[in-house]
Parts: sequence; C-alpha cells; structure tokens
Amino acid sequence: MTRQTTHEARSRRKTTLFCWECAYSSPVDGEWIRRPHDDTVAYVCPQCETTITTRPRRCEHSSASRARRGSIPG
Repeated sequence: MTRQTTHEARSRRKTTLFCWECAYSSPVDGEWIRRPHDDTVAYVCPQCETTITTRPRRCEHSSASRARRGSIPG
C-alpha cells in the first residue's frame, strides 16, 4: 500500500459513520438524517432509522452565547 493510499484510508475512517444495525455507511456530511435537539444533533440512519450518534450542535448563536458567558475569549 502506498503512503497516499494509507493516508486516504485513515482519512476515510475518521470521516465515515457506520450503522451497526444495517451496515449502511456514509461520510459524516453524507445522507444521514440529522435531527436537531436543544444543543445537539442526532445522526440517524436513512435506511433503518437507527440513531448512530448524538453530537453537539455547531452554530454561531451558541458560540456567541458562550462568549457572552465568558467561556470563549474575545
């Protein structure tokens, strides 16, 4: 395996989500159903509806709120 191929394989593993119920896989920004909740987003499999992971929401509003509370310098 060449160095570039090895790098590509590592990169894919870090950015790909896998469904343990039906073996579906897609990049994290792929076809997953995203269900926002208060401060999180659930990633749901588009084939079997299994929730794969829940991650913090990233938006300017929550960053601005943290900055006002003093969590973010600036």
